[in-house]
Amino acid sequence: MNNLTNQFAKSAVTSRPTDEQAAVEQARATLSKWFDDLDLKHADARALRFTARGGRAGIQVQLLVLQPAMANDLRQRELFYLEAMAAAKLAHFNIARTSRAQELDGLHFCVIEYKPAAHTLRDQLSRNGWLLLRAACEIADQIASALDCAHALGVLHLQLSPDCILIEPTDRVTVAGFGIEAGAQLAWAHRERARQLAAAYASVEQASNATCAVASDLYSLGAILYEMLTDRVPFDSDDEDYVRERQLQVAPAPPHLISPDVPEAISNVVMKLLERDARNRFASAAEFQVALDEALRGKPQMDTNKAER
Repeated sequence: MNNLTNQFAKSAVTSRPTDEQAAVEQARATLSKWFDDLDLKHADARALRFTARGGRAGIQVQLLVLQPAMANDLRQRELFYLEAMAAAKLAHFNIARTSRAQELDGLHFCVIEYKPAAHTLRDQLSRNGWLLLRAACEIADQIASALDCAHALGVLHLQLSPDCILIEPTDRVTVAGFGIEAGAQLAWAHRERARQLAAAYASVEQASNATCAVASDLYSLGAILYEMLTDRVPFDSDDEDYVRERQLQVAPAPPHLISPDVPEAISNVVMKLLERDARNRFASAAEFQVALDEALRGKPQMDTNKAER
């Protein structure tokens, strides 16, 4: 059995495209000048992800390396540097630390904090389906803390999904994958990040190529909280065009109608995050946190739209 397993593993490796093998080996050879114990963890069309040890203390880190094809595309290379620069601005308990992008012998990469004991929210949802109310709300609250810090510094995420939410054994939540600067001058970069985000978590304005802002991340947070509470996303289909079409036309079913264990007050908070009109969502992540806390404690919430009128 071991021999068969080894033969299969070898054939799987040799069947990989030559250009991908060459990119991995080139990256490994270049990065080994600065880092030790390089281990490839993930590869896709855009980037390679290694774990490694670096610095005098030999701290374990992640290295995100731009694939050669992306590096040769000036717009993609610019996006990579803009993303790393935005993420490097952020220092918060719930945000993964990231360095600015740098170049070494033609290789473009950045260094990201590594949490070997953490699992992704996606992994947890795959195992458990939905989460208990308090656990789901605590995770959402910590995500909101990360967003509040980033938004205060003019940084949007625009790719928020369960895949970039890390959860440690201590229940500390870390948001990875930031980000991009806000502002109309970077609308092209916002659209590119939206293109890489699954439609289930993309805001209405991302789906329609409209202007993105703080409210866009809040919509994604709403979709994540919805999934944690109900074991389904607001619009559940493998057809991403269908999902985008439904987003533009109708509101999803409120979470308390899907899961009777969800209090209507919590359901109302989630639905406010998922408002089609960004102006009707919470004004900030901090405002969401206040509303969530009040809903958990059973306090009546004031309709802010009515209050403004």
